[in-house]
Parts: sequence; structure tokens; C-alpha cells
Amino acid sequence: MPDDAFFPPPPAATWKTWKTHRGPGCTRTKHHQVVIRCITHLTAFISHGDVITVPVKSSNPYLRISAFVLQGAIETSLAPRGGCLDPSSKFQPADMTALKSAKKNLRAFMKQRLASLPHEAIAKQSTQVFTALKTFQPYLDAQHISVYLAMPGGEVQTDTIVKHALELGKQVFVPYLHKPASPSPDSPARVMDMVRLENLQDYQSLKPDKWGIPSIDPSTVDSRCRVLGDPSPSSQVDREADSFLDLILMPGVAFDMDPESGFLRRLGHGRGFYDHFIKRYSQTANARERPPLLLYGLALTQQFLDQDTSQPVPVAPHDKPLDGLVLGDGGIKLAASDTAATSTF
Repeated sequence: MPDDAFFPPPPAATWKTWKTHRGPGCTRTKHHQVVIRCITHLTAFISHGDVITVPVKSSNPYLRISAFVLQGAIETSLAPRGGCLDPSSKFQPADMTALKSAKKNLRAFMKQRLASLPHEAIAKQSTQVFTALKTFQPYLDAQHISVYLAMPGGEVQTDTIVKHALELGKQVFVPYLHKPASPSPDSPARVMDMVRLENLQDYQSLKPDKWGIPSIDPSTVDSRCRVLGDPSPSSQVDREADSFLDLILMPGVAFDMDPESGFLRRLGHGRGFYDHFIKRYSQTANARERPPLLLYGLALTQQFLDQDTSQPVPVAPHDKPLDGLVLGDGGIKLAASDTAATSTF
């Protein structure tokens, strides 16, 4: 695979600065791969609230350039600030161009890879994931869980997981997409909430949407318990008592583990539904002193990228690392205990 399969060349202004630091015999592509890795590592730490200081006279040119990209500045404008990457600072759109391009290219690559995967192979791996979950303590302990409802192909199927959780008496919530009731200038056109399934019969009554995903009937939403949305005044649901989560089982396009930090990284489908939901949920959960929310991904083995042979999953500060990942071979990968053991926000 070409070195630039995932990552296009960097912007000209960034490359102009970069060329002043490159070593003899090094290629543009090689430098670009390394700086993307540095950016990915730095943003992962920043997203966890760490203050990363990169001295302007650092002997590591990759860190210097990564700092320049993240700050959207050249060396002279970074120098007065001492090279400190403030975790509370917001990225400007221009600063995110390289990462957005990297994500787009990786999604296209994964779409091709997964399209050739037979349904029988997906079904077999989905069974392995379910078997692993049945004895996995975080799943067994969780009484309020969110489970995505799967597309017919290209990802771990969750039908048996939903049924099993309902049979165990867990409160099972599934995604529901809707227009925000009070949209703000920075809110997306559609947002995601989690709504509770009443029982097995309720789940089996769901009709597939145009993508083949079982979906909640909008006419029933007001009578259901919702994690974020206000229930109908006629509903008898005690939102304070019931509408919280212990565990989210999340889909994704690609996953990997940072070999240095131990972060488990996830590339979503690009709509930001889970990112926005988790951000809103954290505000509610913190106010109500809810227990930490665990984030676990479900992945086919083809969706987990080996760092020895693949490019790293590109992440931005708003991309929440996972606490764990259940794979289609039955294996479970856990984030390093000192990084994302729990998502406390």
C-alpha cells in the first residue's frame, strides 16, 4: 500500500516550516507519517486534560511541527507562549484539515476492506463477540446499557446481545436520531438520544430503516424513557431514577491501540453522533453525580489496525478514547489502567 494511502500531503504552509527541520535523506512522505503520529498522540493526551509543553528549542523536530500544526501557528508565533498546548483551547477549522482528510481516507479504505467480508464471516465473529461478552464482568455488572443496532453488514451484529441483555433483566437503551428541540448555531442538524426498549417483544417489533437498521418508531418516543430528552408530561417514567447508563457498546469504522500511551482509539462514521451524545450526557451525569460511564467498542478483527503494518487511527481532542474493545476473535483489549480505565469526563 502506498505510504500516502491514508494521509494526503500536508498544507503548503506547514510543509514550508517542516522543510527547515528535516534531516538529510528523509522524504516528505516519511516526515508526514511521523508528524501525523505525533499529532495523534498529542491530541489523545490533550483530550484527557494533560498539559503538553513542547519547548520551542526542542531537539525533536516532529514535536515542534506537531505543536505548530495544533496551534495553527509557525514557530515565531508559538515562541511567546513557550510552546504550551493548552487543553482548554479550541481548534480552529484550518488546524483540523489534515486530521479530517486522514479520517476521510481511512474510512474509504475501511469501506473497501469490509465490503469484501462475507456475511458468514461477520456472523461467526459476531458470535465470538457475544460469547466473550457473556462472561465479561463489566457487561454482567452493568444494569443500564446502550447497544447500537447494527447494519446488515460491515460491523459486529448485535441482535443476540440485545436479546440476552433483555433476558437478564437489564435496562437496554438504543440510539434514536432526531432534530434538536432547541437548536443552537453550533448544534448539528440531527442529534442522538438513547431510548429504552420495554421488553423483547418491543425490540422484535422494530422495523428496519432504509439502511436495514431496526429503528424506533418516532410516534412511540414520547412514551419511552429517554436518557437526555424530556419524556412526555403524560408519561409516568421517573427520568431521574431510570435514565442513566453504566455502559455503552459502540460501533466504529476502525480501532487501534496507541503502543506508547495505551489509549484505545476509535474512528466513527463521521457524523459525530456519539461524540455529541457523550458530551451532553457528561454534563447531565456530572450534575447528578452518576457513576462513571464505560465506553466499549465492538469490532471485527479486520477493523482493528495493527500498528506494525497500518497507519494509526487519527483522533482529535473531542474523540473520546475507549475503555475497552471486544474483538471478533473473542479477545478483549483493555485501555491502559492509568489512561482510560473509566470515562469520568
